[in-house]
Amino acid sequence: MEQSEEDILQELVAENKRRNYEMFEGFNPWTGRGCPGKRTKVSIVGFPLKSFLMPNRCWRNLMWQKIRKYNDIDKFLTYEMKMEASEMNRKMVIQMIIRIRATEDPAFAFACFYKIQYKKDNKYGRAGTMGPFILNYGQRKILEHCEKMRFAGKPIRLIILKARQVGGSTFSQGYEKWISDFLHVGWNIAILAHVKDATKRIKAMFTKMLENQPGWSIGAVGEQLLFSPYEKSSNDFIVTNTKGEVRRNTVVSVASFENYDSLRSADYKQAHYSEVAYWKATPGKEPEEVLSSIDGGIPLDPDTCEIMESSGKNASGLFYEYYKAAKDPDMPSIWDHLAIFYYMSENDRLPVNDQMGFARWLWENRENPQNPKGYLESGIFFWKQWKKGASFEAINWYRVRRNSVRSHVRLATEAPSDDVEAFQTSGSLIFDMYSLEAMEEKYRRDPISVGDIVSDYADTGANAIKTARYEPDAMGSLRVWKFPDNVLKVSNRYVVSVDIGGVHDKSDFTVMTVIDRLGQMASLGGRPKVVARWRGHIKHSLLAWKAAMLAEYYNHAMLVIESNTADTDKGKYTEDNMGTEGDHFLTIIEKLAPSYSNIYIRQSTEDSITHDVKNQYGFNTNVKTKQQVIDTISDLIDEQDYDEPDHLFYSEARIYERHEDNSLGNAIGPGNHDDIVMSTAIGLFVSLVKMPAPAFIARKPMAMNHKVMNESTF
Repeated sequence: MEQSEEDILQELVAENKRRNYEMFEGFNPWTGRGCPGKRTKVSIVGFPLKSFLMPNRCWRNLMWQKIRKYNDIDKFLTYEMKMEASEMNRKMVIQMIIRIRATEDPAFAFACFYKIQYKKDNKYGRAGTMGPFILNYGQRKILEHCEKMRFAGKPIRLIILKARQVGGSTFSQGYEKWISDFLHVGWNIAILAHVKDATKRIKAMFTKMLENQPGWSIGAVGEQLLFSPYEKSSNDFIVTNTKGEVRRNTVVSVASFENYDSLRSADYKQAHYSEVAYWKATPGKEPEEVLSSIDGGIPLDPDTCEIMESSGKNASGLFYEYYKAAKDPDMPSIWDHLAIFYYMSENDRLPVNDQMGFARWLWENRENPQNPKGYLESGIFFWKQWKKGASFEAINWYRVRRNSVRSHVRLATEAPSDDVEAFQTSGSLIFDMYSLEAMEEKYRRDPISVGDIVSDYADTGANAIKTARYEPDAMGSLRVWKFPDNVLKVSNRYVVSVDIGGVHDKSDFTVMTVIDRLGQMASLGGRPKVVARWRGHIKHSLLAWKAAMLAEYYNHAMLVIESNTADTDKGKYTEDNMGTEGDHFLTIIEKLAPSYSNIYIRQSTEDSITHDVKNQYGFNTNVKTKQQVIDTISDLIDEQDYDEPDHLFYSEARIYERHEDNSLGNAIGPGNHDDIVMSTAIGLFVSLVKMPAPAFIARKPMAMNHKVMNESTF
């Protein structure tokens, strides 16, 4: 039975209520509600909390086992400790229980022992006052990731891409302080901010936190804790009492990217890198070098902790590269990644008094490609925010905030709704992000096999092509989603499109995309499909032969090779141009032609003197043809009208943009590529515009004769 619109709106309002409950009411650090880890509800007679959820990991503590034996503080004192049940002794046991729980419950420890200065009024205190460190929604997401790694006995390594005012830096410092307070003595901490002013704020936060932390929390009963200089250093600090006696032998070193040298010689087990996207490279000082000087000395032991956090800046640089690598499922990394978007912030919200009215506005505009009256984003955009998890209140904040900035890009860095927006600070994205999202959800899948194309002969020559075969290899460069169909006899069925890269590991990849055109037959009414893709670095002297072998394997496919690298030396590699190291490829393709007959040939312009029209091998990509092939694939993406299974394609397509000089390409930055996009776009353009439609090959009629047929005849 189809739902009525009113029923749908009621469901939207109910879901919004649930989201707000999860953000604000679903967490209580004292009772343990909403805190990570497996827990057991306990009640201890005489304890201030009537009941609470104790982490199961606390059961490893022998004293806790004895307390639980009685579930009564007075009985525990009387029968187990043989002590008087006095107020002083009861207080001692209560503090003991709190400290036992704090060793496995950081959110509880933060609320009990750490105080921060509030930036806004809240239910715990007024703006500017010190109050308990209660994790906000975004910080709880970070805690879940850190604790998951800790519970698994892994080193804690987390990269956080964050919207503004989430509190990622405050959490990182608090969590590493908790590890040194309750888990490990002598686990020194390095904190590296992006500028000197940030280091001052960090020092101030630690100082205020310690001044308000009860001494008994770390065994210094009745003592005032201080954040004191270590060995008269201006960058290194240690926890002491007012007499200067060390009370926790953990050195906290605080520096900025500008003066990181002071951190080199210390023995660190933890590190916090703040606003890494804004670390500016200078002559003799690269961000990766600075990171390695600290990271390289931290062992990969359980509980060692490194947290790298930053808002996005652009699709290049150290932070972007580390985040991208941590997110890539095909690239093993010790780092986990987490993105905190604007709608996860408790600050980026505006009240919605008419919940049904807002739900109706959202629902009625869900397919509206235009901007609803009074706002600067499309109805589709706002509906996507809801689908991503934003509440009514967060969307209301965004639509009002968006009206105060000139462009979407300006707001995207401050308040991103996904990690593509977060890194887009210039240029204009070519492909519609929502069409890409829908297409990826529809078509993306893992390859059925990974391997390479090999032959029984050498890597070059006609025999190599004739004997081309597929060989599985987990480390191979060829991923296959569907093997060639050798049953149906169809002409012009497959096309192999080649975008030429270089040999150097920093140069562009060579990409060979195999497209099955069977769906383009009018009688079938399907769509072209990417069925295989080769991606790697290969010598140009071998590249053409490898491509021909792949094309031959796919039923003598049409081989389309982008020729502008072969025609010119434009692609030569430099440090500033991750190019193709252009060489003598034109000679090689001419050698290939006699051995492989199905190579794409383009018609060049008429010679002004001889008036001859010369045909040339390969697809020439120039300003005009590049726009044509990109327009073609863009239309296909909008209509989800070709089958693209490769997650790497979607990663490239999301950063493919028009630059300020009007050129097309990937967002500028090391590690960014558009090789898959171009290989696929050229293949689809040739397939749809330049080639004849695929057709079934008619079988030749068998001549009737009266020969005796036997095994040898067959």
